[in-house]
Amino acid sequence: MLKLSMESSLFKRNVSGLGEARLQGLALLVAWLPASSEARTVLRSSMGAVAVLAGPGRRGSVVNALPVFAVVAVGVVLLLVGTRAGLAIKPDTAAYVGGAHSLAEGTGYSILGASGERNPVVNWPPLYPLVLAGLELGGLHAMDAARFLNAFLFIATAFLFAWLLLRTSSGSWVVASLGTAAFVLGPTLVPRYQFALSEPLFLFLVVVTFVALDQFLQGGSRVALLGAAVATGMSCVTRESGIALLATGVAMLFLLGPRSSRLRDAAIFGAIALVPWIAWHAYVLSQPRYYANSLSEHFDFQRLQNGYGVIAQWLFPEPIPSWVRLPLFGLVLLAIGFAAARTLHRGGASGFLDALRALHPAAQIALAFIVIYGALLCLTMWFLGSSAATRADARQLSPIFVASIVVASSALRVWIRSERVGRAIALCACAILVLYAIDTTSDAFGGPIRADYLPYSVLARQGL
Repeated sequence: MLKLSMESSLFKRNVSGLGEARLQGLALLVAWLPASSEARTVLRSSMGAVAVLAGPGRRGSVVNALPVFAVVAVGVVLLLVGTRAGLAIKPDTAAYVGGAHSLAEGTGYSILGASGERNPVVNWPPLYPLVLAGLELGGLHAMDAARFLNAFLFIATAFLFAWLLLRTSSGSWVVASLGTAAFVLGPTLVPRYQFALSEPLFLFLVVVTFVALDQFLQGGSRVALLGAAVATGMSCVTRESGIALLATGVAMLFLLGPRSSRLRDAAIFGAIALVPWIAWHAYVLSQPRYYANSLSEHFDFQRLQNGYGVIAQWLFPEPIPSWVRLPLFGLVLLAIGFAAARTLHRGGASGFLDALRALHPAAQIALAFIVIYGALLCLTMWFLGSSAATRADARQLSPIFVASIVVASSALRVWIRSERVGRAIALCACAILVLYAIDTTSDAFGGPIRADYLPYSVLARQGL
């Protein structure tokens, strides 16, 4: 039976300084890279992606793409090292992996209860288990399938994300490389790929939707519109929060689409994307063991404060202590608010809207997604506040982190006109990425910590 990595708070962190563990982790990575056959496989298999990014016959572009290739390769190596004992699991893993195993055995999307009864899975959307079930039918063990899928999705999402940033930054390889490094090394995202959970698939579908919608808005490709609708529909049956992506697509097609067909395009997109969501919820409502969450106006501000701390860590990562990080992030928010108020004062509402319209279409889509996703998360915490799953933690906020990088890649090119300010921001970004790399490398070579026994016992009942 496959050894399962034992985690929940994944790895111990040292917030007082870089610490010996972090320095040792960097040294181990340098020593491990040339010696590991897994690392060499990653390097060889990723070369094709560089050619895709660069385009055919452009040697200079290949050279420009090398930093992106290098940072993705390092990220995959860290992912393989971090999951060398298997993917880490959480309580949700029992439903996803157990449900996938049940699907592969032909007993439906269900898991075995404590008394041996088979219970249908209704609280976890089915796309991620369906993909795992397909890989299991191909001969992989369920947990091996999850690890393989996570590695594939990490590579695919990273290179697709780099290509998207290249478009939003008007062809700047520097911005694309820095943004991809933030995606690959960011402490908010890397742990998502070390768990047997649905986030890697969801993030991939979010990036695919951004790219496809941008392709449609820029070139009017009906195939791109169809692809965006299908990817959005799949996201809705990967995580329930995919409905925010659907709302974003409908709104942006109506606001940014061709005047002659914007209403029709938004309706087509919404209708196609809703089909999987409707089918899934029709199935859920038909199950006798379905229990709906009761609505109640109860908001736990501690969860909102936790979200503030998670977002603050994006700009001021460890080992910066929280008593320094949180006030600094507050000052950043005040500066952003002051800049927005100044724009409104100078140009009025029209000037403010013009500043937003100056962003690349994909960045406008990402900005709308941040607003809608954030509003949906707050509403969920308000009306389902008693549910432990409705909290603004790193897992729930990871799609906002991805979208924020897209917005920043365009905003820095459009709004920052001073070369001196641009260089200062680039230096700050490099400093943040160094802290990301140290923290992520330390985690990859650290030891996982066992959490609750519940997910292990549930998986053991499924024969996993």
